[in-house]
Amino acid sequence: MQQNAHPDYREIAPEATTQSGRASRRLQLRIGDLVPRQGLGENPDPLGPWLMHRPSYRRRVGVIDQAEALTEQAANAFLKMLEEPPSYTTLILIAESEQALLPTVASRGTPVRFGPVYRGESSHPAARLGRIGDIISAEASQQDFVELVALIDDYLAAIPRGLDQALLSADALEKRWSAELDFDLPELLRARLSGWPAPAYCEALAALDRCETALAAYASPGLAVQLLTLTLREIVRHR
Repeated sequence: MQQNAHPDYREIAPEATTQSGRASRRLQLRIGDLVPRQGLGENPDPLGPWLMHRPSYRRRVGVIDQAEALTEQAANAFLKMLEEPPSYTTLILIAESEQALLPTVASRGTPVRFGPVYRGESSHPAARLGRIGDIISAEASQQDFVELVALIDDYLAAIPRGLDQALLSADALEKRWSAELDFDLPELLRARLSGWPAPAYCEALAALDRCETALAAYASPGLAVQLLTLTLREIVRHR
């Protein structure tokens, strides 16, 4: 839950750490973030009841960031609010895509799509990704960003080479993946994979999704990235 200065604006997002202090590998928005629920560690001020209160000014605005992280139970508990919010309330859900949302959530909203960010003739490597967050981070830490993109490019270049080279490159990628980074490494990897032919790109995205799911479930990072690498090698061989 994020703190907001304006009395009629509230934004919630998944917690980056667990209650034990560990980094969350699987970001989730739970029932207690949205509706009242008794229990140890539950949010004492969930979004739903806050939205029901009359605004101090003209409207109340609630923002659910990373709405694709809503658990099915949380989404079901919040459906009534999504269907019939108070007349003085605006609800904004931010997600990677409409497809990333649970169908029950997506069907109750009006999609507003944003295209890639255009930065004119900028030669900055982040400008080609069209993701404003990466652009801002990259401009603040340009050298780190350039090195990370180069690491990803080296990894992809090693995929069709010998198995030893591919696995060595996978090991280097996994070490950066497991480190605390200012950049979303999987999203950067997706952006670089977009240059592959469409069928291979779709297969590669599915493999990357499986890798992230395994990591979120605390699978061995080394084994997860090695399996991703072997799958990408098979895709390259058959494209």
